Amino acid sequence: MAVSANDSRGPRLASGRQLTIEKEISAQSSKGNLKKWYGAIDGVPSYLKTNSNPLKTDEGKECKSEIICCQLAALLGLPTVAYTLDRLHIDGLSYEICTSPDFTEKTKNYTTIAKLCNKATSFSGRAKYEYVIGCIPHLKKWVDTVLLFDCIINNHDRHLNNFMLVADSPPEPCLCYDYGDSLFSTLETREIKRALAMPLNYTQSKPFGSVHGAQMELIGKTALFPVFLPYVYKMVNAVLEKDRSKLINIWLKTKLHEFDLIKK
Repeated sequence: MAVSANDSRGPRLASGRQLTIEKEISAQSSKGNLKKWYGAIDGVPSYLKTNSNPLKTDEGKECKSEIICCQLAALLGLPTVAYTLDRLHIDGLSYEICTSPDFTEKTKNYTTIAKLCNKATSFSGRAKYEYVIGCIPHLKKWVDTVLLFDCIINNHDRHLNNFMLVADSPPEPCLCYDYGDSLFSTLETREIKRALAMPLNYTQSKPFGSVHGAQMELIGKTALFPVFLPYVYKMVNAVLEKDRSKLINIWLKTKLHEFDLIKK
């Protein structure tokens, strides 16, 4: 049975938005258990999720990364799920969370590249990329655009189940989503300083190469548009503390410059 936030004993959001929880969804991350829920926020079917290691001193920054990345995606012209930062009070505990509307529709069928290109696990690297693009050639530009965006935000977790499609004939792309493992979200601020000292194209990636530099050698034309850096800085600074935002801004400026995506 769903529990309404109108019930003083039930869950509620710090923002004051009306919440109904339908179910809890268990999920795992490299840093531990990620708590997730499905319900309705102001009547809209929605997902809610915490950071990794919630309630601990080494709590991740996945929720803040989701916020920054979805806003940056929108600026760059990549259709994206919109995430909102909030705080959930439930079962006597308080969690930092991000929320996102469920964009799927009951009248449509959905699949992922992993399911549609079900032999992809037989390949790796360029061969895997060419197999996938061979299955969905009309979506090459979209796939390449997502890969480029993931390089910019240093997303470590774009596996093929994170490319959702409407199962039409031919299949069409859904909104881009799931940026939690981006922008060094599982690193402490002092660790980001060391990461920035490494070659920037050798950060971990998926699904067609172990590092982003290898994946960038595969892609062709993309659909991202240049952005004004001050807008990017403003987004980052609004979400992260000063020391961390300074480092993330350095990273984003470097990557946007590398791909000629800074508007003059």
